[in-house]
Amino acid sequence: MKSCIKCGNQPPLLDLICQDCFSESTDLISIPNPVKAICCKRCFASHISGRWDRHKNMKDSVEHIFLHNLSWLKDSTNHDLTLSIKTLDDNSYRVFAECSGSISEFNLSSDFETEVLVKFQVCENCSRQAGGYFESTLQLRSKRKSVLASAIEKVRNEISSAPPEIFSTMDAPVRGGHDFQLSSTDKARTIARLMINSYGGSVKEARKVVGKKLGRDVLRHTFGVRLPSILVGEFFTRNDEIWKVTSIRKRKVDIARVTGKPLRESSELELIEKYPIVGPAEDVQIISQRNQEFQVLNPFTLKTEDLRSPDGWSGETISALHHIDSTYFVWND
Repeated sequence: MKSCIKCGNQPPLLDLICQDCFSESTDLISIPNPVKAICCKRCFASHISGRWDRHKNMKDSVEHIFLHNLSWLKDSTNHDLTLSIKTLDDNSYRVFAECSGSISEFNLSSDFETEVLVKFQVCENCSRQAGGYFESTLQLRSKRKSVLASAIEKVRNEISSAPPEIFSTMDAPVRGGHDFQLSSTDKARTIARLMINSYGGSVKEARKVVGKKLGRDVLRHTFGVRLPSILVGEFFTRNDEIWKVTSIRKRKVDIARVTGKPLRESSELELIEKYPIVGPAEDVQIISQRNQEFQVLNPFTLKTEDLRSPDGWSGETISALHHIDSTYFVWND
């Protein structure tokens, strides 16, 4: 039977060497010491292979740098790695690694440490932001403050969840609405379309030449988004009747009458915006029901009322709207 050529131990062997001798002579991981890296002081991005990768803090950046420079032993499997990072000063960090893995029948583990030396620069994105760079302006306009506020929040969420190269160098109220200056024309166009899909309304795109680069015109785009003052699902009153907005397609609106005999229509958004909005709707507590006869609690007067459901109604909930001195009950689908 073959034995280890170094110490004489019995199998299992790998290349005629037992596990103890193999562990003593072989590193499970390898990494330079020190590791030299470039990071952005403002956003903690690390510069690797010609690109900047942004991180939440410097320790995350150092960990990313360490893992990029790490190499596992060829043919090893079942890798497990635990890291701890110690800050030595603003430019240097010590990384301690506990690792384990397998190769053939051997289970290996080892500890390792190295130093990461950081040189700070300003990344391209932070440099652009500091210089007020933008490619396009997104203009939000609405006569209704709550619609405008909702749209502003949605735009901010879209920017904050985008990749680092997408940023805003202006986010400010202006007369009649709110403006954003964005680093990407494509992203501004996407957000403008999102606004229309979410709220309805219309968008106009304009562009102008602001210079030349490598013989080509440099363009700045403006996206003017005009949002409606009434939204899908909201109610309005017309001729002493309550209507509900069921859909908005750019400047066209589909509406449904919810009091009296049911009726559906299509209209121009500008016309619908002239009518008073009613609501918000309140849920109605159903006290008793027998066939089409209902006894409910009026959420505004806190008194019971007897109602009769429309013929063929198969819904489960009732809503109430208060307008001037009257309560209107809506039989939800």
